[in-house]
Amino acid sequence: MWQGFAILFLLRNCVIFQELCTFAVMKRIFFFVLSCFLLVEQSLSAQQIDSVECNVPIDSVRVDELWENDSVDVIIIDGVVVPPTIGSVFVNLKVSELSLLSENNRLDLLDYANCGMAARVENCYGGKTELTLKTEDYMHLSMTSVSELDILFLSGITGDTMVGMISTITLPIEQSIFHAYTLTGEQIALTFPIPASREFVCSNIVEESILSKIEMLPVRMKYICEDKTFECQLSTKRLSREESAIITKNLKTIRYKWDGEGFVRE
Repeated sequence: MWQGFAILFLLRNCVIFQELCTFAVMKRIFFFVLSCFLLVEQSLSAQQIDSVECNVPIDSVRVDELWENDSVDVIIIDGVVVPPTIGSVFVNLKVSELSLLSENNRLDLLDYANCGMAARVENCYGGKTELTLKTEDYMHLSMTSVSELDILFLSGITGDTMVGMISTITLPIEQSIFHAYTLTGEQIALTFPIPASREFVCSNIVEESILSKIEMLPVRMKYICEDKTFECQLSTKRLSREESAIITKNLKTIRYKWDGEGFVRE
């Protein structure tokens, strides 16, 4: 009789043990699935762009992996052709004018600007670079304490887009150089028609001594993004205050517009 009770007791314990084992396994599986879910959620959160945390639209600059093919001129998302933004071009363009800034420097500048913060970073040479203005098709940067850079889109009549860059030295003199590139960084043989020094003289009655000094002055270019105008002026920074005051009275500003094929003088 007691053997029967012993067998029943053992069977009951085995069932309970099996149930406990099943519960333990299920508990492990549950915590494993929960851990995987939390890791995936954390990974997705880490991939979110800083600008999302600032409640601003996501700039396509963060899809720079789509620009790995150097032959592309556009970004394609879900089968839709999306033109590059000025921000994406700024991040991905490998040209000498931007060699001071690493990719992270450029991303940080855009993030700061999108958040309404002072967009200033330490560049690759330990100096300070600041993004001072950004629109849909234009950016202005103070690259160093003595240099500036304008980046702008130039639309061709055939629908293609080029990138224009105006590099300007501000000290000890002011002088600008213009270069044009494709969206993938290949330099284009597009020359800006910088006027000769005497073309800036607004009067026919100028002393020869003044003219000789004018001919030695470098040209400073500026891009006015509001009306998409290129302004050219002679820089008198190398002159004394008295000489600058006299010469400036005899000088004018020369303006150009881009018409899709070239620069047209106004």
